Amino acid sequence: SSDASNNAASKVDIFIGFSYLSPFVASDGFGNFDSTGIRYGAIGSVSGYFNKYAGMQFEGDYHNDNNENHQTSTDFEGGSGGLILRYPSAHFTPFVHALVGGESAGSYYYKNQWGLVATGGGGLDYNTPLFDHHLALRLFQADYQFNRQDNIADFNMLRLSAGAVIRIGSFAPPVPVALACAVNPQSVFPGDPVTVTATAGNLDPKLHVVYSWSGDGATGNGATATVATA
Repeated sequence: SSDASNNAASKVDIFIGFSYLSPFVASDGFGNFDSTGIRYGAIGSVSGYFNKYAGMQFEGDYHNDNNENHQTSTDFEGGSGGLILRYPSAHFTPFVHALVGGESAGSYYYKNQWGLVATGGGGLDYNTPLFDHHLALRLFQADYQFNRQDNIADFNMLRLSAGAVIRIGSFAPPVPVALACAVNPQSVFPGDPVTVTATAGNLDPKLHVVYSWSGDGATGNGATATVATA
């Protein structure tokens, strides 16, 4: 089996988690946005890697403060894509990413409208042994976001997230094929027949195994060969 370090280098990561968003108005055209933190948020992303260290990420999030006093209610939702870099190890995988996309912002006073959003940040995953190393825990993800909303405001936002990561595939090299042979009987007199049975391991069960035998007096049929000892 591959070691934990190679298991940490997945080919695809799917992240699902909770998120906290704290928007701060940089320049406000109307002055009616509540800049307190939005505790109710969800976030998800899919990252596909070119190798153990670099890949592309697509991310989406939704935040709504669900304030009972709707006159201060605000919400943000959007999607982005960009580059992600990581450094996988046996137990932890730190990462950084830079994303660009669109963000919709709105409040009680104004309908949601879309604007440009730029995201930069990073985080840390703990690589659990669960499900044959296919589950990791995102201990934290911390991002800075700049969201430009024409005619409303420019927002500087801090986003904190945590959740679970489903890890698919591995960049670990394939395990070498193994072959063991059993001989029966183990002791013979000259001329007695000998049967050799081969057992191959670490094979892809979807593939068909082909055996080839060679040697003086050896005749093979699949995984079994007979040897004439005369």
